[in-house]
Amino acid sequence: MENSFGMCNFVAELLKMKKQWVLRQATASDLDEMIQLFSDVVSNVNARDYTPEQLKEWLRSSSNTERWQALISEQYVVVAQHGDDLVGFASLTPDAYLDFMYVHKDHQRKGVAQTLYDHLEQQAEETNASKLQSDVSITARPFFERQGFKVVRTNHNQRNKEVLINYRMEKVL
Repeated sequence: MENSFGMCNFVAELLKMKKQWVLRQATASDLDEMIQLFSDVVSNVNARDYTPEQLKEWLRSSSNTERWQALISEQYVVVAQHGDDLVGFASLTPDAYLDFMYVHKDHQRKGVAQTLYDHLEQQAEETNASKLQSDVSITARPFFERQGFKVVRTNHNQRNKEVLINYRMEKVL
């Protein structure tokens, strides 16, 4: 009986955690916070799978202002917000390419990524997309595999003297 009660408390906590954030479409005013979240995640979460030199090259993309502004204007971008804080964001291109998905380092494994992903998959299905594609980090690969994605190829991205490995993954809808 104690195990059942413990499980009920666990499920109740999970449900309560999911209600701690709301999803909304991103605006240009979110960009600074999105870039900061991106930098924090790459620096802290991805550090277990990439070298400091690789992370430094990856982080250079945070200063590409044009790329970040284009993200908001050209893609469907959704943010997860907890109170006044951004706890995650993800984006989908018109051709069903999942471009960005980052969850705040302090909100990992709380269901934020799952909520963001589920929302974007629903968006893709509403546009009659036949598949989703993404280039995902070593760190994110297990999450995407749990969503039903399969590795199509391994990418070796040359950035200055560093090579960053990620995976082109696809999921048939």
